[in-house]
Amino acid sequence: MSSPEGVVRIVGIDTATRAGSVALVEIRDGAVARRAEVAHEEELRHAETLLPAIDDCLDQSGCALRDVDGFAVSIGPGSFTGLRVGLATAKGLAFASDAWVVGVPTLEAYAFADEGAAEGALVVVCLDARKGEVYAAAFRAEEGPSGRHMERLLADAVEKPDAAVARLRQNLGGATADDSTLRVVGDGPDRYPDEIVGGLGGLGEIRVVPQSPIGRGVAIAELGGRSFAASGPAELAYLAPAYLRASEAELKLREKRARAREAH
Repeated sequence: MSSPEGVVRIVGIDTATRAGSVALVEIRDGAVARRAEVAHEEELRHAETLLPAIDDCLDQSGCALRDVDGFAVSIGPGSFTGLRVGLATAKGLAFASDAWVVGVPTLEAYAFADEGAAEGALVVVCLDARKGEVYAAAFRAEEGPSGRHMERLLADAVEKPDAAVARLRQNLGGATADDSTLRVVGDGPDRYPDEIVGGLGGLGEIRVVPQSPIGRGVAIAELGGRSFAASGPAELAYLAPAYLRASEAELKLREKRARAREAH
């Protein structure tokens, strides 16, 4: 590696949703500096855009692949294809450049990317999971020794919007005050406004945070740097996406096996 002494350069990759983000950051003594970020909000194929976006980040920052110390990649939940593309790309580039890789939970990264969440703020992340379902989790913004972080209040889950709201209301009722603001991040409220925004009424003022992939790559890189500092690199052979549900291929295989058993 040719990073300056005491500086860690990390590429953060987010391909969990249709809008992608790639960023290169430098961390020195815990301070994070964004060197470059490339993001797109339109629906594009990550397999076609990810490598050019990484090249663009390296060019903007005046770095080469050999200057990168590590890759942090969003591991889900999210788009099955997007997650596979992001993780496979990170592993391949890390192998080629002798860099490390860590996985970062998508919903935590999206909450962390909400820079408007002040200390103590409650942040719900809700992403459209298709099939009439959403991915949802909840966090509280806190300040700690390593800086701002997201305390997890509710585990990631994939469920129907009304079930997600019921779970949020049951678990966050005691965490909110009448005058508190509940920040909702992700495209779930756009897809299911009545169920999610309307359903969360009574937990406080609901603030739907505008959607943008800008900042997600930086958030993933920063969280990845913390993860590496705390636990070291991931074992590449065991680092896999967190899908939360079976893929279409797996479901069809199960149906085929079930039919075969019934036939016998």
